[in-house]
Amino acid sequence: MLRPILILIVLITLIVMLLKKIWEKLFNTPSYNEQPHKHKSHHSGQVIDISDLSFNINDIKILKRDYLLTPRELSMFHHLSDLLTDRDYVVTPKIPLSALCIIPENAANRIELQNRLKTQYVDYLICDRSTLKPLMLVFIFSDNDSKRERSSNKFSYRIALAADMTAVLLNVDDEREKDNLAHQLKERGII
Repeated sequence: MLRPILILIVLITLIVMLLKKIWEKLFNTPSYNEQPHKHKSHHSGQVIDISDLSFNINDIKILKRDYLLTPRELSMFHHLSDLLTDRDYVVTPKIPLSALCIIPENAANRIELQNRLKTQYVDYLICDRSTLKPLMLVFIFSDNDSKRERSSNKFSYRIALAADMTAVLLNVDDEREKDNLAHQLKERGII
């Protein structure tokens, strides 16, 4: 007599659990053993906690750079700064391109493009001094750059143009490019 009652209790429990699962699926309610789904904004991604990394930072030899710019980059920076002397503009070197561009949510390959933008930078950014509104992006390359570096610079330049920003791409090994830069600045009413 006890055995049929136990079987009946188990069957009723299983039926109740099955009906509960069906109810949850139909009305999208979380079960007691599931975490409630948090609504994520469209701008958030997976959060990775790096506070307890699996390596000891003290075991890594990290070196600081002695200079922000190479001698050629510094020369072009000084030339650009001299062209803008006594103007209401400021020149900033090495600005991340991702700080200047937003990839639309509906863009094809959005995540891949965002990840690539994080590794790109603008060699020199000319901004309005009072508002820091970007006016012109200057990308430079050298004849000695690797094929990868040149491709990266061209990619950054094309992204800037696609974002409807004023941009120039200059060869720092060609002295005529300094005149070209002055011409570009005059053409845009900056100098």
